[in-house]
Amino acid sequence: MPDYNYRGVDRTGKQITGRKSVPDIIALESELAKHGSVLIEAQILEQKKSANTNISFFRRGPKNRELIDFFITLRSLLKSSVTFLDALNIIKEDVDSSVLLTIIDDIISNVKAGGSFTEALKRHPKVFSSHILGMIMAGEHSGNLPETFGELIRYLEWQSNLKSNIKQATIYPLTVLSAVSGLILILFTFVVPTFAKLLNSLNVPLPFPTRMVMSLSEFFVATWWAILLAGFITPFVFRYGQKHWIRFAYAVDSAKLKILVFGELIRILTISRFAFNFSILFESGVPIIQNLELCEGLVGNKVMENALKEARKDVEDGKFLNESLKKNKIFPAKALLMITVGETSGDLGGALRNLTDYYTEEVSRKIKKVFGIMEPLIMLTLIGIVGFTAMAIMLPILGLFGAVK
Repeated sequence: MPDYNYRGVDRTGKQITGRKSVPDIIALESELAKHGSVLIEAQILEQKKSANTNISFFRRGPKNRELIDFFITLRSLLKSSVTFLDALNIIKEDVDSSVLLTIIDDIISNVKAGGSFTEALKRHPKVFSSHILGMIMAGEHSGNLPETFGELIRYLEWQSNLKSNIKQATIYPLTVLSAVSGLILILFTFVVPTFAKLLNSLNVPLPFPTRMVMSLSEFFVATWWAILLAGFITPFVFRYGQKHWIRFAYAVDSAKLKILVFGELIRILTISRFAFNFSILFESGVPIIQNLELCEGLVGNKVMENALKEARKDVEDGKFLNESLKKNKIFPAKALLMITVGETSGDLGGALRNLTDYYTEEVSRKIKKVFGIMEPLIMLTLIGIVGFTAMAIMLPILGLFGAVK
């Protein structure tokens, strides 16, 4: 929506000026009329590009903890009847992050010029997600920003804990698998070829396991550089493909849900994201249609995203949310039951909050279960590979000793 600088008079005859983001001048007149003001003059502004906060691969944006502290302090100051601009200036004095300091300066200048807090935050899309903007916009419309900041703090802390759980679930298996892959590469590229030369020089008949290990070794020796290159490039190819090819992204996300052991964990994480985001937005006053639209980009899975798109269309047609979600097998029966109860009782936000609490605990339980399965599985795989390789090398040597006897 375009921004308008406007001039008008309020119901007491006092001149007012400001800036609003509205579809057109008619909407601006209507917006002012709600507050008893009359529009005199309006000037459309050129759409501003996102503010330059110099966030890049080498210069990260504010940490999640810094954003939490920012909103905690802002909430406390507003509750203490400090004016909004004064609160921002006070926070600015205690900020250590140069990026966050730049952002706060830009927010202050935009609010001073008559823009809303939401409009100022929109200029920093790399820092403030559409979810955060949706919550704050609802808080501004309801006139209760401190309470909205409280919900936002809860959301950011939940998000931080969720990221921590995801890291815990993925870093250990990936580290061990990388170490195992490196060991296998070294084993078949350097160790096995040495024994292969010795066995070939002895001119003894080689059993099938030995021939198989030697063939694998020859393959690794010839293609080790390609294997390393593929291991380095593949993550970037997947990331690019998921970002730019919708069908590829959907296929990958669908496959993730079917992965042995990890598939169920990914599904639980996806449902937990939906439930928490939906409940927070719903209780902040965001309409259900807009709520579902915002949640589409927050669940982190294309299968769930498509399910929410279908649900949004069905709700627009007058259907209940639970009826639409039942069509997609991603939602288990217990989740659908809780949503149904929430819609029936008129407390959908509370039902989703309970669903969030349940799945937050379920994520922790599932991660422990995954660790319990993965640790012995990785160790058994490593022992099996090393044991089979050692057996393949020793078989012809033992056969040679038997022939000598």
